[in-house]
Amino acid sequence: MLPWTLWAIAVVAILTIRPSSAADIHCRDIDVLFVIDHSGSISDNEEVSISNWNYIIDALVDVVRATARYTSIRYAAISYGTTAQLEFNLDRYTGTLELIIALRSIRNSGGNTNTTGALRLSRTEVWSSLANRPATYDVLVLLTDGVPSLNFEAEGLVPEADRVKALGVRLIVIGVTTAVNDALMMRIVSRPVSENYFRLANFSQLTGIVETLLQCITGTPITFTTSLTTTTTGSTTTTRIGPTTAFIPGVCHHQADVVIVLDASGGRMNFEQFRAVRLFLVDMLTELRSVIETGAVRVGMVRFADSAMYTFNLNTFQRDFAGLIEAVQTAEYIGGGTNTGVGASRHTQY
Repeated sequence: MLPWTLWAIAVVAILTIRPSSAADIHCRDIDVLFVIDHSGSISDNEEVSISNWNYIIDALVDVVRATARYTSIRYAAISYGTTAQLEFNLDRYTGTLELIIALRSIRNSGGNTNTTGALRLSRTEVWSSLANRPATYDVLVLLTDGVPSLNFEAEGLVPEADRVKALGVRLIVIGVTTAVNDALMMRIVSRPVSENYFRLANFSQLTGIVETLLQCITGTPITFTTSLTTTTTGSTTTTRIGPTTAFIPGVCHHQADVVIVLDASGGRMNFEQFRAVRLFLVDMLTELRSVIETGAVRVGMVRFADSAMYTFNLNTFQRDFAGLIEAVQTAEYIGGGTNTGVGASRHTQY
């Protein structure tokens, strides 16, 4: 979350709704990657007759079964402990039964918790591979029960998560047990955090999150986690969630032109703060990737300091999400005075 001072001076977004066509604009295909923690702690302290690993696989199988009617959805899986392994890529299985057999064949082999290595493997072997279809809504679901092992790239987790998200991937984390570092997981997930981080007290609760995952993937209205309240009575710890309603891009009901008016002055914002604003914009636009790639949403940018400067027009990166993200990431800091009026007025010339 950006400090309120940056919200006040850094970004102004002007949204112009264009009439939609007679039919709603359907977004593109969906590629889903399960990243599954199989470190040794998964099997530690099992309190019920059903193993924790079975709870994990059963929940993922239920998601696959429930989306069988969606022929546009494909799945891949990575498992990880000390090292990460690509179990199958997005183009490996098309049949529901094949997928279920493949998921149930994944072994709980223990080890440390190299979450960084797993996310890097997702970036190099899944999201950057030919198996990942162009113009898809990409979703990564990470399921873990603890913190990354200190001796296994733990310090690289946040930068690696940022690299994955910069590709336009929606990164969702399901954290199970109180051993999970909530603050760290909230840092690596996509924004808004309330719609992408889900905390469960134990593995048996995974059965109750299947519907939430289905709604995240297929794009239907959903009640998401907004807050976590943990209470302890005796030896029992209960985590309660506060709800909010949101909509994940599945169908675009309107077209829109979005002009970002970006303060690049040296008034109340230094270069490091400017970089933080650019990262925020990348996160924001990533949430709109599917509708940008269909042409439903066009994005332009103006930067301003003493005067206003065009960065790119609404038609420059139409349907070109990768080009748009690169242009935002490389938008230069100007410095100087803060003439907000000239920046806000220049957008009308688009």
